[in-house]
Amino acid sequence: MQRRGKRLSEYLNKSLNALNTEYLSRGEQYVYSQKEFAVFASVSRETIRKHQGELDEAISTLSLKKYSLDKDSHAANLKVKISKLENDLTRTIMSYEALRVQYLHVISVIVKESLDISKFIRRDMAGVVECPICNRMPEVRLHAMDP
Repeated sequence: MQRRGKRLSEYLNKSLNALNTEYLSRGEQYVYSQKEFAVFASVSRETIRKHQGELDEAISTLSLKKYSLDKDSHAANLKVKISKLENDLTRTIMSYEALRVQYLHVISVIVKESLDISKFIRRDMAGVVECPICNRMPEVRLHAMDP
């Protein structure tokens, strides 16, 4: 008999309860395994994977432990993610530094050409002038000719 949708979900939950009850009757604690559950419920592992979210809810309701083939896989996956994030951070910092060098070069050329750079300096509400690169109070010389 083919089960789909809600009937399949109900069947899987009943099968999980039955398997747990069977283990408890033997005096053992059931540890959830996709392979064992698929054989017990007479469904494919692909079907189990498709309904794993619903099964996880039932597993937590029954306070069952889950069997993991690779117990360190979660930690390994987190290490890989950390490594990728560190690489992204390094690339971002390098890009920022390259842009900063180019920005400083542009500003130095503007100053050498004696252009008014006051338009490039950010002013906050109190009228305090700060450097747009490092957010510090600069020594402001608006013209290259100023002593």
